[in-house]
Amino acid sequence: MDGETLVRDGATLSTESLQRAFAAAAGLKAPDPAAQDFIRQAAADCAPEELPGLTDEDVGTLLAGLWNFGRAFTPGQPAAVRLRRALGAGERDLGFDVLEIAQDDRPFLVDSVMSEVADGGFVVRAMVHPIVGGVSMIQVHLDSVGDDRAPGLVQGMDGALLDVRRAVDDFGAMRSLMERSRAELAASPEAGGEAVTEALAFLDWLNDDHFVFLGARVYDYPRDSLGGYAAEEPLFEPEASLGVLRDPERMVLRRGSEPAVLSAQLRRQIEIGAPLTVAKSNLLSRVHRRGYMDYIGVRRYGDDGKPSGEVRFVGLFTAEAYEEPARDVPLIRRKVALVLQRSGAAHGGHNEKRLRNILETWPRDELFQSGEDELLSMALGVLHLYDRPRVRLFARRDPFDRFVSVILFTPRDRYGSGLRQRAGDILSKAFGGRVSAYYPSFSEQPLARVHFIIGVTPGDHAEPDLAAIEAEIAEAARTWEDRFEAAVRDGAKASGVAATAISAKLAAWGEAFPPGYRDQYDAAEALIDLAEVEALEADGGVVRVRAFRRAADSALTFRFKLYRPKTAAPLADVLPILERMGLKAMIEEGFKLSPRAPENEAGARDVWVHEFILEDERGEHLSFDDV
Repeated sequence: MDGETLVRDGATLSTESLQRAFAAAAGLKAPDPAAQDFIRQAAADCAPEELPGLTDEDVGTLLAGLWNFGRAFTPGQPAAVRLRRALGAGERDLGFDVLEIAQDDRPFLVDSVMSEVADGGFVVRAMVHPIVGGVSMIQVHLDSVGDDRAPGLVQGMDGALLDVRRAVDDFGAMRSLMERSRAELAASPEAGGEAVTEALAFLDWLNDDHFVFLGARVYDYPRDSLGGYAAEEPLFEPEASLGVLRDPERMVLRRGSEPAVLSAQLRRQIEIGAPLTVAKSNLLSRVHRRGYMDYIGVRRYGDDGKPSGEVRFVGLFTAEAYEEPARDVPLIRRKVALVLQRSGAAHGGHNEKRLRNILETWPRDELFQSGEDELLSMALGVLHLYDRPRVRLFARRDPFDRFVSVILFTPRDRYGSGLRQRAGDILSKAFGGRVSAYYPSFSEQPLARVHFIIGVTPGDHAEPDLAAIEAEIAEAARTWEDRFEAAVRDGAKASGVAATAISAKLAAWGEAFPPGYRDQYDAAEALIDLAEVEALEADGGVVRVRAFRRAADSALTFRFKLYRPKTAAPLADVLPILERMGLKAMIEEGFKLSPRAPENEAGARDVWVHEFILEDERGEHLSFDDV
């Protein structure tokens, strides 16, 4: 190892120099083999461009701190977490903080740690992760955290690492429980039917590295004295729960603030529901990646052949689960086949191919959770959008009444973060909920898609008219240019102007108005300005003035616009004229309009529009014509 140099984009980090600095800071004469392995791994993680202003001695000192912290950790104990100020060689304050973790090495550690850091909004500078003797040591360099946020970061990290420990330690037990649940379902009175056969295939598919098991719990459905399902929350034994569900306060389908009862809707679902449930849980994952955990419910049956309970598994579908073609995934492959069959599209025809593409690219969670009828209606709706792009909404209510899944389509050239924000606000207000998540998606089609999850309070939210929401979002999606074109066409239609003249006006003026003008004025005002400009051009004048007052203006306030070809009107010329009239200009705005002209006449039709806002004690008695 002596003399090795790590090269990163032309910069170098000498491991020999690191060894010396590390040994001095750690109080060692020379690093032993374990320490050398630690330094080698840490050096491989250190990109010099991530460590600006740090010398090899500073880096060695930081690593020595992590080394001593990690060596003090006792294997088998809960994770050790600390946050401290970054001090370099000679106790020099390096200007940032370091988060350090030592614990038994397990899967998902780095993903979970960095997700927790990102979720807190902390800025990461660098990260190293050496593993020595089965102990995982992590050091994250952070912009200064602050005393107010430090306790929350450490507490949150403790919680995330506890979830990792529970999930990993119970992984084998959860897999065994899944195998037993599958065997019981295969032996149930419902076995042999198409639904159970497909459910069993799905459970096999899950076990084939398509699902990260994070928790499991066995539930019993309470019965009343008559043998019916009681209006109580399903019962479970906390000590028998596995993974993150070891915590008895964590509920898969309900929030802690809700009544612990089974609604009539849920009791009905128990009686007639499918042998397998795939849905989103209420639990946010702190292991591997952030997001609501997926919930897999496997039905259990009693001696009377009726559902007696279920086994609930929570976790995350793997990346492979989302990438695998829908036609190959149990449960959804059957839905896809039935939707194609019921669509009426000719086999092998253009529309069938489009429908297949729509279903393959449909949000995978929605394929799992949507009913066949819902999926058919939505897929056919999207099919019609391919040739007629416009704003369209599709909504699905969660069967447990916790959220509404809304998929928005909009013409691709109309989509932007501003529209996404406005659409989310409109949906939240309409349903009386909140945007829990959103997922934009783009393809080669002329459509953009955004999948919104609108969280609601069960039993206490609105049921709005989807068509009305769609119309409101469609209006929000219209650009200033859209409104200007509509104003030109409506005005021309009322005046009996020929279609060719309308086209010529739009070609010339459609892109003439600069961004600042569009921010300040609406399309109706632009149409008024355009009429003044055209009158100016027609009479060959050097200036034109329009005086007016807006409805919101006071009686002492009035405005005038000055139109001047090619060059702006110098304020030094205008203000003295106003002063001689006894008028005081409060605000002046000026914009250059640049209509399209032949290439050899570029700028020939440019015109400046100035607006002056004036205030005068005689304002309410002024004659605009006199001004």
